[in-house]
Amino acid sequence: MLIDDRAGAQPSGERRPIEPNWRIWSWVIVAGVLAFAAAQAEGLIGYLLVCAVVYAVCRAIAACFDYMGGLTEWHQ
Repeated sequence: MLIDDRAGAQPSGERRPIEPNWRIWSWVIVAGVLAFAAAQAEGLIGYLLVCAVVYAVCRAIAACFDYMGGLTEWHQ
């Protein structure tokens, strides 16, 4: 019996299309919109928008990496 496991594989001469990670890009876009709004705002609203930008950037960075389990995966 011959089993061909190359059915889903791309031929070696063709390039794979780029598939963007929309979870990361959505947070990047949110951070950009919030940064623009923070640049236009003043006072407490501007400060809160800057905090929201930092949060969105941190979420984008966290979306780049897989969850490694942290301490919940550690057993004594």
